[in-house]
Amino acid sequence: MLGPAALPKPLVMQLNTEIARAIALPELQERFVAQGIDLQSSTPEQFGALIKSEIVKWRKVVRDAGAKVD
Repeated sequence: MLGPAALPKPLVMQLNTEIARAIALPELQERFVAQGIDLQSSTPEQFGALIKSEIVKWRKVVRDAGAKVD
């Protein structure tokens, strides 16, 4: 899940807790697994680090491919 950059930290933490609780529900897990989706939770810091690493990785892919925005 993503939210606005200026979301207050206490709200981020509350949302993270509630989302983690929801995706741990067996019935929700079953629905997503049936669709081929692997739900995982993490801390906001871990997710932020993942996003940053993906930007670095895909920036290189785009540059190496010579892709341009029209």
